[in-house]
Amino acid sequence: MSMRISVYLCEDDTALAGELKQLLIDEGFLCEVAHSGAQLDGLLAIKKPDILLLDLQLGAETGLDLANRYRQSMPSVPIVFLSAHGSEQNRIATYEAGAVLFLAKPFAPAELIAVMRSITSRMDLAVKIKLDQVAKRLIGCYRTRHLSEKEYTLLCNLALNYPELTPYDDLIDALSIDPSKDSRSYLEVIVSRLRSKLLRLHEPPLKVLNKTRQGYVLNQAIELD
Repeated sequence: MSMRISVYLCEDDTALAGELKQLLIDEGFLCEVAHSGAQLDGLLAIKKPDILLLDLQLGAETGLDLANRYRQSMPSVPIVFLSAHGSEQNRIATYEAGAVLFLAKPFAPAELIAVMRSITSRMDLAVKIKLDQVAKRLIGCYRTRHLSEKEYTLLCNLALNYPELTPYDDLIDALSIDPSKDSRSYLEVIVSRLRSKLLRLHEPPLKVLNKTRQGYVLNQAIELD
């Protein structure tokens, strides 16, 4: 089951909308695009998003009109305004309509992603990272990562022992590492590979912490599925 953050973007500039959609998808978000209030209503009739991005100037029905209307039906959905019309009056109007942020165009792609990450970090997602034990994949709110056999075994052991740490020797045994080799270094290689797959996976981030001379421990629980 996907837990990725869903975003609806309402932007009447089709070229810009396409660029922003691809940017968000590349960063692990689910994104649907509408070019008018009517199209956005159609999307919302099916499912509410986790975050809503609104252009200010949309034609007959402005972003402000939409925000004022949606504030009643989905007050928990954060709204971010994107607009080249960044006057003080416009910014104040968007905040009065319930916006959490006004992002002035043109903006750097990294700025939008930073905004999205910041909003996501404050959201109560009410979900845990899931470890699919059949497919050996880790499912977060941003991405799904497939694990090697060794990475899967390592993570399973850490998850089962959470919140307690798992001693180095226990992990070396579980991974069937040849004791005649530099077993600790080999364990560190597997941990490093697993850590690389945890990057930009979930919010809050899942981390494998090293307790010096003792073992490894996760910073949060994950759900074994």
